Amino acid sequence: MRALMWKKYSEFQRSKVRVLVFFILPVAYLFLLLILNIKTENVVAFYSLSVILLQTFVFFSIEELVSTEVILATNTSIKKIWLVNLVCTTVIGFIYSNIILWIAVLSGPFLFDLDFNITSQAILQNVLNIVVGASIIGFSTIHFADYSKLKQVLASAAGLLIYANPFLFLFYYGKGIEVSLQITGVAFVLSLFILLISYWIVNNPNKEKLIINTQKLLKTFEDSNTLEE
Repeated sequence: MRALMWKKYSEFQRSKVRVLVFFILPVAYLFLLLILNIKTENVVAFYSLSVILLQTFVFFSIEELVSTEVILATNTSIKKIWLVNLVCTTVIGFIYSNIILWIAVLSGPFLFDLDFNITSQAILQNVLNIVVGASIIGFSTIHFADYSKLKQVLASAAGLLIYANPFLFLFYYGKGIEVSLQITGVAFVLSLFILLISYWIVNNPNKEKLIINTQKLLKTFEDSNTLEE
């Protein structure tokens, strides 16, 4: 597990673009939310979820498509690869988003003449976003189990939600939804269920299918590169 986390960190720091995106994108997104007059209570409640999902663009690696060699050559399991991706993306995104958020909350009245509407419900939603974000990221990577077409289609649905969420927050639920215990409770229970389903899927992989399907993907990828050349 530590080796996989170190590998992910090494891949991250080698890319200056990733480092810049990691630090700048969440800050720019928060400024955009405030410029567009998104309710500050909703910013407190849902901003961390948006940043967690945005971090998937930073921590995704094409090398995950060819992890079968690692699985076969070592004791590394598919579940561990899935968990490391899930934990790194979710926890780091949650911590960094809250650092930015609370700096904005504390400095807002002095620098921007802006007071955030901080409620207990918004804070609770903020904290539980770590589960909501983990469930979406976890389900978007269930194809790690064997890269079957069905799992790729299901994972793609969650992937589309990851891509769409920043815009949904800007133009829909950032302004149109009132933070409530009912929304928080439903989101938490549903997310926990999805997370458990995702864990069950990756905990019951088919290595034979994984090898066959990833080789097909690699061949397709190589063929497309050959055509471009």
